[in-house]
Amino acid sequence: MEISRRDFARLASTAVVFRAARASAAEPNVFVAGQDLPVNLDPHQVLDVQAVVNALNAYDNLYRYEDNPPKMRPWLAEVRRAYLG
Repeated sequence: MEISRRDFARLASTAVVFRAARASAAEPNVFVAGQDLPVNLDPHQVLDVQAVVNALNAYDNLYRYEDNPPKMRPWLAEVRRAYLG
C-alpha cells in the first residue's frame, strides 16, 4: 500500500487535532442499564450463550457456515493446495 505525501499530511494533522480532545466522565446521576452484558470480550473465555452471541458479532471467524444445508467455507483463512511431487 502506498500513501502520498498529501494524504500522510492529512492523516497526521487529523491525529494532532484529535489528540488534543480528551474523554470526560459522564454525569454522576446517569445510570446505564444493560441486560446480559458480557463479563469480558475475550474469545477464549466464552462460557455461555449470550457470550457466544457477542463474540460472533465482535470477531470474524477463520471459517463460516454458508448455504442451506450449511457448509463450512473459509472466511479469514486461505485454502492452499500443496502438490506433492
